[in-house]
This record gives sequence, C-alpha cells and structure tokens, in this order.
Amino acid sequence: YLICAHTYPIDRQEALTMALETREIYAPLAGRLGMSRVESDLEDRAFEVLEPEKYTWIQNQIEAESKQWRSYVDRVCGILRQEMEKLGLKAEVSGRVKHAYSFYKKLLRNTDDIERLEDLKSAVDFSQIHDLVAFRILVESKRDCYAVLGHVHSLWKPKEGRIKDFIANPKP
Repeated sequence: YLICAHTYPIDRQEALTMALETREIYAPLAGRLGMSRVESDLEDRAFEVLEPEKYTWIQNQIEAESKQWRSYVDRVCGILRQEMEKLGLKAEVSGRVKHAYSFYKKLLRNTDDIERLEDLKSAVDFSQIHDLVAFRILVESKRDCYAVLGHVHSLWKPKEGRIKDFIANPKP
C-alpha cells in the first residue's frame, strides 16, 4: 500500500493509474497554464511512482553533480545581472538545474531512447548532455528581449544548431 497526501491507503495499481494520469494530463496542463514549477513537481512525483528504479538512479546522478551545477547557475546569474545593469535594462534573472524527469527525458533523447536502466547506464555520456541548467531573463519588451539575446550571444557563443528563437516562435 501507498499513503497519499490525503492519508488514506491506496493500492499499487491505483497509484500507478494516478501517476500515469498525472504525467499525461495534469503536468502538461500545468505547463500550458504557465505553472512550470507545478508541472516539474507533478512530473517528478509521477516518475518516482511509475519508474522508481530510474527515478532513484537519476536522483543520485543529480545529487552527485548538483553542488557544481548550482554553483555554476549562481555564478552565471550574477554575471547576467551585472550585464543587464550595464545595458540599462530592467531585468529579472533566474537559473535552475533541471528536475529529475526533465533530466531523464534529456538522457533518453541523447541515447536513442534506450529505456532499459542497465543499457541506459552504460550508454550515457554525461559530457554530451549540454542543457541540464536553464536560465531565464525576463524583460519588459520584445525589443529588450532581442537586445538581451544578442548580448548573451556576445558573451557566450551559442552552440551550432542548438539555438531556438522562442521570442519569434514562443512555446504554446
């Protein structure tokens, strides 16, 4: 039995059904509503129930590297804040390390969708996973957005073929 948030026991099949529904319906809905933190949390909780061994392995990988990644995120956010001030732009800068399910999906894409955990472990090359951290710079106008994008590219050259223009082509 599992104990859910409402403190009543549910059987394994009911937990699996709820987790699958959460991953396929509620998490994407939260994402569409702009609630990315809720979406991430729902995906991770469903991942933990649906694929516990993979979840544990991914969590261990994240924990092993998270201090280094978080330090990097903090450092880059500081640089970006200073650069936005230099440009005279009012900007809100934030960064994050990707969450467990997002990290897992990224690994799958980089290993030709190998799903068996043992095969995945042997196929993963963490040095080839490039966007495990994410940065967000919120500004007041589309014009400012392009100014920031150009400036960021002058600081760090974008990887060939990896840049997506979500300003002109926003996510749904």
